Amino acid sequence: MNPMSINQIKSSFFILLLLLTITACKKYPEDNRFTSPAKTNLITKRGWNSVDIRVSSPSSNLYLDDLTEVISESFEFNKNGAFEALRVVDLRSLGSDSVIYERWNGSWEWESKDKERISIFHNDDESTESWEIMRLNKNDFWIISTNPYDDDVWFIEYEAYDL
Repeated sequence: MNPMSINQIKSSFFILLLLLTITACKKYPEDNRFTSPAKTNLITKRGWNSVDIRVSSPSSNLYLDDLTEVISESFEFNKNGAFEALRVVDLRSLGSDSVIYERWNGSWEWESKDKERISIFHNDDESTESWEIMRLNKNDFWIISTNPYDDDVWFIEYEAYDL
């Protein structure tokens, strides 16, 4: 039996390092134990309040503008594919004395088998948003939201609350 040469050791080490790197580059690295059905449970067993909202809109010259002081949202998703949401737009920090409450409801569904995107259909105006999930665990739900009607891109971080 021949001992391994230095080149074989280097090759083995490189392959091991490559495998570790590839497996570390998952969408939800801190939650790699969650299966697809568990992702549905994560979203539907808790409610979600926004803690950070930023928007980019090249046509409006907005680039990651922080709207957290002005807008807050909460979402509740049901396993049957329905959702309810509340958006509060508090314009008092902008010199107005208006606070606007918007309630939405509609349906949601996974866009892909890997459950990394969600389609949100709003019943009130029949619009659809596409959400890319950036982080999902029992406490955090971070998304990038786009729709086909404008160039707005919303970056929203939600924090879980008990239903």
